[in-house]
Amino acid sequence: MAYSVGSVTGLLTKTGIGGLASGMDIDSLIEKMTSLNRQRITKQEQSVQKLLWKQDAYRSVSKSLIEFRDKYLSLTSATNFKSTSIFNTIAATVDSNTSAFTATATGEATAGKMYINRIDQLASNTQLTNDGKISKPLEAQMDIPAAFDALHDIENNPGSMRTFLVDLDGQSRLIVMDQDFVNDIRSQSTGDMNEKFQNSLQKLLNLNFNGEASPTAGTERVKANVDSGGKISFDTLSSSKLTIKATGDDAVNKETLEILGFTEGQSNKLDTTKSLADLAASFKGGNLVADANGMFRFGINNTTIEISQDQSLTDLMIKINNSTAGVTLSYSEISDKFTLTAKNSGAGDINMGDIDGNLMATLFDSSTTTQGGNAVLYINGVKVERSTNDFAIDGVRLSLKETLNPEHPVTGPAPASPTSGETISLAPDSSKLFDAVKQFVEDYNGMITFIKGLTKEQTYSDFEPLTDAQKADMSEGQVKSWEDKAKSGILLNDSLTSNLATSIQGALLNTTGINGFGLYSMGIKSAGWAENGKLTLDEDALRAALDKNPDEVRALFTDAANGISPKLDKLIDNAVRTSGVKGTRGSLIEMAGYASTQSDTENSINTQITSYNKNINSLKTQLEKEESRLWSRFSAMESALAKLNQQNSILTQYLGTKS
Repeated sequence: MAYSVGSVTGLLTKTGIGGLASGMDIDSLIEKMTSLNRQRITKQEQSVQKLLWKQDAYRSVSKSLIEFRDKYLSLTSATNFKSTSIFNTIAATVDSNTSAFTATATGEATAGKMYINRIDQLASNTQLTNDGKISKPLEAQMDIPAAFDALHDIENNPGSMRTFLVDLDGQSRLIVMDQDFVNDIRSQSTGDMNEKFQNSLQKLLNLNFNGEASPTAGTERVKANVDSGGKISFDTLSSSKLTIKATGDDAVNKETLEILGFTEGQSNKLDTTKSLADLAASFKGGNLVADANGMFRFGINNTTIEISQDQSLTDLMIKINNSTAGVTLSYSEISDKFTLTAKNSGAGDINMGDIDGNLMATLFDSSTTTQGGNAVLYINGVKVERSTNDFAIDGVRLSLKETLNPEHPVTGPAPASPTSGETISLAPDSSKLFDAVKQFVEDYNGMITFIKGLTKEQTYSDFEPLTDAQKADMSEGQVKSWEDKAKSGILLNDSLTSNLATSIQGALLNTTGINGFGLYSMGIKSAGWAENGKLTLDEDALRAALDKNPDEVRALFTDAANGISPKLDKLIDNAVRTSGVKGTRGSLIEMAGYASTQSDTENSINTQITSYNKNINSLKTQLEKEESRLWSRFSAMESALAKLNQQNSILTQYLGTKS
């Protein structure tokens, strides 16, 4: 951490006149006369810098401990040495390349074989889906008299037109009713005016979307229908979304939609971002009605949920999906259906009903329930049922993907042979654990070497923190070289760090488990005092221990009462715990704090620094007063000398005149 030392190398005050009369360098004189005070301030600032370096050193120790703990003692780590699962040396191998399931050995696995004879049925989730499409068809009732008036306006005003937009799956088509449209109506030789208008509008819409006025039946992207009564409707592919829009905000464009009977944004699919109030008339089953306060309340699986009509369908799905109802609500624009799906697989019902308003009745006015079912399979000739497709049995975690040699019905007979189907081989394989233990030793050695190294660093007593003036006379490389020596040994013989390292070493080397089994039984020993507590590893001895004594290895590390991992976890936590209030945190954290936590400013070193800074400010105030006092005296002397010089000049002139 950077800190400015020696900020008072120049005068803090200058309240008088320089040596004009005396010819003396008063600045230098005052600086020398106050040099003792300046040295005291510099010493204090150097002490602050040393404390900051010490704080950084402590925090670097905390960082190395936290990184080690996160890698080897955290529940979320793949190399968690507190968990028995990492010490499982049994590997599960499916003998074939089947895609029906995957198998992984757990910590309870034993050597042998497991046979998956059949998978008759996968576990599924109960679903409730509305029948048919939920949205009203895209249709409107045209105001025929107003439409004819609009046509007359176009005919009587050359160049005028009426337009609107039809959006199909994100692609917009501009529908233009202009003089050509009127001419097409006039060109028809048969039918009354209504029928001619119907034919021309239908042809115009089909031409824009299909590239031909009368496409072959079944090939239409969009099929427009206009009957003699002025009803306009559209048929599209079931997955397509069709939306009617005005071409602008001017009155003519808005009036065009009104004449045709459409509303802005009218669609054959629900817009989940719109409010429930705006969608009230868009549901096929009828109008959506809230209670007097504009609220909907309903229950799903004994959970009551409420939502305002001002909120959207998206908000509704979020509310339901984040509730305790145990279901997920989804809307498919492709099928135009809502689906409630139980979050848990297996047999079960979804109970649902409205309390206030008719939201659920509208979404699921006519619906079908598909019951979820349990996974049904045969293992070693025995029928097994589970409510999920992922489960552990006899030390093997199975993840079912598809059926395997299924027979119908599910309640059919057991397989003829308990060893038929797919084979899972369970055999010892300590290679992953060997790599993990080897890396554990390497990372421990790096951590303990770093920590113990700090407590044995050489000190350079002649290298104090540099002042600003000293830095100004040195190159950047020289400053770094100097400060490296000044920082060296900042934690020399530090009892807090040294005792912690010794305790960690003891937890590793002095812990024994079943029948006196310890790290030495695995080929792991101390490298000696001179090596700062590092460990040595005999790889052959480690492999032998992992193969022959897996239970002893597991117990040595994971035993809750006397295992290495719980001991290490407790020791490290007692040193680097950042949670809790001041006074309850880890010893290193109480001493130096840790960045980005509340302890960053709440720690012993910060308290010392605050005290030093308070003293520095007090010393600077005293220095300013002393400088001001000396300036006053020198100024008075200068004034007296100036007056004396003036009198002497007058006297000299007088005597010269007399002579």
